[in-house]
Amino acid sequence: MNTIEQAIEQNTRWLNKKIEKQRELQPTFEKALDIAKTSPMFKRFMILDWLDCQLMLEFEVQSFYQATSILIQIESALNTEFVETSDSHDLGCRLIYNKDKTIRVDLRPIESSPLCRQEIIGYKQKPVYKFICEGETS
Repeated sequence: MNTIEQAIEQNTRWLNKKIEKQRELQPTFEKALDIAKTSPMFKRFMILDWLDCQLMLEFEVQSFYQATSILIQIESALNTEFVETSDSHDLGCRLIYNKDKTIRVDLRPIESSPLCRQEIIGYKQKPVYKFICEGETS
């Protein structure tokens, strides 16, 4: 890439591909959102597109098991399967992904719920880095 114009053209092509992917997934996302909206636990949705196009559905629950029926309905309607789960303590929720990672469900426990709580189970130390380059003083 030699010019700003070429960089802009490349970026435009990349953005157009992302938009095409979103349009392609729109019917799937709309079905999932329609199902999610039937639940009183549903709070919001977002399209996450920093890596690949993904629909995020957020639910506020007393217990993670409360979301089972909604997950089953989405799986059935979209012929997909939720296969990956991880806890995100930074986000304060459990993340559940379908098999092609186009749908992410965030289950956020209600803080006052006696059925679900967050516990510290250990600590990890993270290294602290500093760049030290020749000829520089600290």
